[in-house]
Amino acid sequence: MGKREFELAELKMLVDSIQASRFITEKKADQLIRKIVKMTSRYKKSELQRQVFVGGRIRSMNESIYYSVDAIHNAIGRDRKIGFRYFGWGADKRPVLHRNGEEYSVSPWLLHWNDGYYYLVGFDDVKGEIRTFRVDKMLKISLLSAPRTGKEIFEKMDRAKYSQKRFFMFDGEEQTVTLRCRNWLSNVIIDRFGKDVAMLPDDGEHFTALVDVVVSDQFYGWLMSFGNNLEIISPDWARKRIAELAGEVKGMYE
Repeated sequence: MGKREFELAELKMLVDSIQASRFITEKKADQLIRKIVKMTSRYKKSELQRQVFVGGRIRSMNESIYYSVDAIHNAIGRDRKIGFRYFGWGADKRPVLHRNGEEYSVSPWLLHWNDGYYYLVGFDDVKGEIRTFRVDKMLKISLLSAPRTGKEIFEKMDRAKYSQKRFFMFDGEEQTVTLRCRNWLSNVIIDRFGKDVAMLPDDGEHFTALVDVVVSDQFYGWLMSFGNNLEIISPDWARKRIAELAGEVKGMYE
């Protein structure tokens, strides 16, 4: 009759998080929720049988992700590099190995959660830079004997803003970009870049925002989703690139 470790509201939050997660498979989600249900009384179990719908969520197809996460944590704890193969999906729905199946050698520094997926943030020896890998697309993770590298670069990285500057966690070159936005986009800019972002009034209907972002085609796609309500002011090469992309899309439909 003693006080239980978790309150019912806390258990509900855990169940909701599991059901909304993209990287947890349907089978594993059911198993985890059954275990959580056991943490409360039989009278309250029905309240944990919740159905959370998150639009557009496609659960990970890689069942081994749980072992991958454990292997990465083990490597971080032992200060060792890991080796793995990395893949994407082909048009035939079959996995296609990157680098022609060559093994990646990466120093793991951080596991990062973003938009329902786990990402490994590590130092890529081939590229000589910090890179991001989606954990559910990593295969045959092995612990290597070599110690980790890239510590100096990783320690200089602002971890709190790492995902804030990346769109869909794509890597690229970080730049300061000036945007001209309609006033109603202030909520969008603050939600995306935080309250510390520099925002200056421009005229009665617009403001300018200086944002630090990793510039990629995914970033341009995000900008174009707002149509003519959001414009890149500088740098000039970014203006030219988004104009090229817009022209390519326009040409495809003509």
